[in-house]
Amino acid sequence: MKKLMMVAALAGFSFALCGAPVLRVMPLGDSITNGSGSNDTAGYRGFLWTLLKNAGYNVDFVGSTTTNPGKVSGMDVEHEGHGGWKIDDTIGHDGRGIYEMLPTWCGTFEAPNVILLHLGTNDSGNDALTNMARTVALLDRIHQFEPSAHVIASTIMWRTATANYARIQNYNSYLTNVVQQQQAKGQRISIIDMHAAVPGDDRLEAGQSTYFGDGLHPNAAGYELMANAWLDAVTNLYPDPANFDNATTPVAVNAT
Repeated sequence: MKKLMMVAALAGFSFALCGAPVLRVMPLGDSITNGSGSNDTAGYRGFLWTLLKNAGYNVDFVGSTTTNPGKVSGMDVEHEGHGGWKIDDTIGHDGRGIYEMLPTWCGTFEAPNVILLHLGTNDSGNDALTNMARTVALLDRIHQFEPSAHVIASTIMWRTATANYARIQNYNSYLTNVVQQQQAKGQRISIIDMHAAVPGDDRLEAGQSTYFGDGLHPNAAGYELMANAWLDAVTNLYPDPANFDNATTPVAVNAT
């Protein structure tokens, strides 16, 4: 009798896992989303995969590419992280614009619940207002092709190039207003301050940077901080991994 009860209990547990809703997460961005600088973890994605699984989420990373920077073990490898790509292809016309390619990618995978957007580092050679206008156009296009997805838009992190970093800081200062503007349009979007979550420093010359392996990409410790920040944002949206009906819609926070 005890054996039958144990089998029934295990069967019920398996059914509960199989019946849990799938949380589809689309990592979207450039080489930082791809994971340059931390091959074994695919940047933040390996850390985030583990964190979500351990928190009880039936998570599915989605995207059109499975290319990863190195050997990645035990995680879902789909994503939309493209090294060297920009918000759009206006500058250079080299065919590496997220805006242009988004319609081609969407529809090749199931619609995501959440899009983790970290993009704009490669655009920091341009003025911040121009990049912000391009971001607005990209967000409108994301809403057009993935209207049910909630976008978590990220501020851009530190980099050593002084002029580029100044433009990044200007871009970050505009992003909160842009997110609020997109919310007013009816878009499902919130903001995360990744710039604050992964602190930069000026010690790269001595090879001692705490969270960045070079002047651009985080190291494993930095990517782990990114993953924890994404985890907080995702679990705030979907606090119950077994029930997405009570999903919240957080307002934009101040990102300074």
